[in-house]
Amino acid sequence: MSQIHVRIQSLHSGPTLGGMSAWSFSELLARNLAHEPGRPFITWYDGQERVELSVTTWANWVHKTTNLLLDEYLLDPGDTVLIDLPRHWLVPIWMGAAWQAGIAVTDEASFDAALVVCGPDPGDHVNRGVPVVSTALLPFAVRHPAGPPDGCDDYGLLWPSQPDALMVPAQHDPDAVAVLEEGEELTQARLFERAAEATWDGTRLLTDVHPMAAPVDTLGAALVRQGSLVLAEVSTDLAETERVSDTLEQRVG
Repeated sequence: MSQIHVRIQSLHSGPTLGGMSAWSFSELLARNLAHEPGRPFITWYDGQERVELSVTTWANWVHKTTNLLLDEYLLDPGDTVLIDLPRHWLVPIWMGAAWQAGIAVTDEASFDAALVVCGPDPGDHVNRGVPVVSTALLPFAVRHPAGPPDGCDDYGLLWPSQPDALMVPAQHDPDAVAVLEEGEELTQARLFERAAEATWDGTRLLTDVHPMAAPVDTLGAALVRQGSLVLAEVSTDLAETERVSDTLEQRVG
């Protein structure tokens, strides 16, 4: 896992949820869907482009991608997905899809992975001997205009055929490994236990940190707090526009 230093600034106080130990992703997803499912959950900026997903819309994308992992690629609980994407709204979708299936995620190529998801340039991933799913990183996750890179499947062609509903039983194992990083296996229970103790206090976080670099403080905490993430460069203007409660910044060095 990438080593980062972060600075967290709380702009407003907010609720702290307790009693959250030993939760699985699937249980927290159900909890969030039961609590204001139309509220924004993932907001992403890249220059002038803005994407916002409600809890329900994000869950639909997660279901589609979980179906893809289990139905199309026949992955099993306990497998690992290597996520090699920039900070993007698709990252928390792939994280949630893997966790819903009891599959671990990592951003470190040193781990054995059953599947790789990457951007338009797969690099050496095509030589790993496992399926590689490439996304063009275009609006609406559309397909590669000229076809996917050699040796890759096109996420933009795969997700539209998947239903919004989960077609396989969700995994409810809090002891399933959620994140693999050098020297540590973080289970779902431990991830969400740490997330309940996250140092941001509100319910809407603006961050320039990649979710895979800080899964506890980003996606994990948003799920536990029934909150939301804004993935973008941190600025005072954007914090006011998006009405965030906290900011989490990556610092170099």
